[in-house]
Amino acid sequence: MKRVIFTAGLLFANMAMASEFEAPRTHAPSELLADRATGANYQVADPVHSDGFLRIYALETPYGQYRVEGDFFLAMRLKELAAISALESAEDTETFQTSLKQALKGPVDLVGDAIDDPGATVERTVSGVGRLFGRAASAVRNRGKSNENVAESLLGISRAKREIAVGLGVDPYTDFAPLADRLEKAAQVSAAGSLTVKGLFALIPGTAGLAVSTASAADGFQDLLRDRTATELREINRAKLVRAVGEAPVIDLFLDNPKYTPADQTVVADALFKLRSVKNVGGFLTRMTNVSERSLAVFMRERARLLASYHEQQAALAEIVVLDGFPLSLTGDGTLVGMYPIDDLAWTERTAGIVSLITDGTARDFPDVDKAFLVTGEASPLARDNMEALGWDLAEGVNGDRRNGD
Repeated sequence: MKRVIFTAGLLFANMAMASEFEAPRTHAPSELLADRATGANYQVADPVHSDGFLRIYALETPYGQYRVEGDFFLAMRLKELAAISALESAEDTETFQTSLKQALKGPVDLVGDAIDDPGATVERTVSGVGRLFGRAASAVRNRGKSNENVAESLLGISRAKREIAVGLGVDPYTDFAPLADRLEKAAQVSAAGSLTVKGLFALIPGTAGLAVSTASAADGFQDLLRDRTATELREINRAKLVRAVGEAPVIDLFLDNPKYTPADQTVVADALFKLRSVKNVGGFLTRMTNVSERSLAVFMRERARLLASYHEQQAALAEIVVLDGFPLSLTGDGTLVGMYPIDDLAWTERTAGIVSLITDGTARDFPDVDKAFLVTGEASPLARDNMEALGWDLAEGVNGDRRNGD
């Protein structure tokens, strides 16, 4: 007990010696985003504020005003806005309008559309009928838990929506209503009209719409997102999570959390599967499950991806540890690592309090380890000085397998 009191007192003394607190920085949008500060259908409001951890953006669009927390979330929203712009340009063409009128005349051939899937790239050894029955069984097993409408699946609308979304580099299950509405409309036209998905992309300026298909958090999963239904993704992701944490109720709690889209869950399940040799991965999943905001779900998804990438590319992790409520990772060589998708670390009173608690917990439970604090963004000079005074090796611009943009 004396040791704990002494350690806490020493830490607060060090903090007092280092310097006072600071206000989080503000930026002009052009400083952070250059020519991406404005687009065909949006403008990032000036200035951009921060809470000392994440930058908070205000997006002004023709569809409304949106608050976006964090660089990763903003990158996703800007891509979605680019996809909307692309779809709007297609909608304005005579070809699209003609096909839309045709689509409104009547239903498509349900059986033919549901079974005939020449563009599929998975399960080549299974017949179309076999895939149809398999998907039906999957839908029954996961009744009420799918993000896709059964009727739309039979009509081919869900498949078309997934193809269009993946082609534009966005989440087919996006929570961004302006994009979801346009994806739905384009998919209905493609499934029921004379305009194929390929034909739709041909209407978009640029190389078949690929101008907006830049890197995304779901990179490497495009085939899965395009070719698998939401219920199939759930089963795939569940199987991976069972391999990672064992059969546990937390898996279904995570998969049932509506703040994560099936695409998010695919990224997380893959990341935790890569971390399956790390002790207490189940505890990490439990923390991921307890989120009630979309922005926090994006933050946690990115953190899981970063940890998996770091584990594979930088230093093997041995255990996820929780110090007084804050999750960190212990590497095989005994280094305690805090790795977070933080945009702009400032030495505020809140930051100082959190770092103090983590540092004190480290001194109590891991007194002889090296400590590293890794952020994907940047830190103020004052934050760096205080972190180093408390014994943390601070690294900025970390991306799991790449440091400082390398």
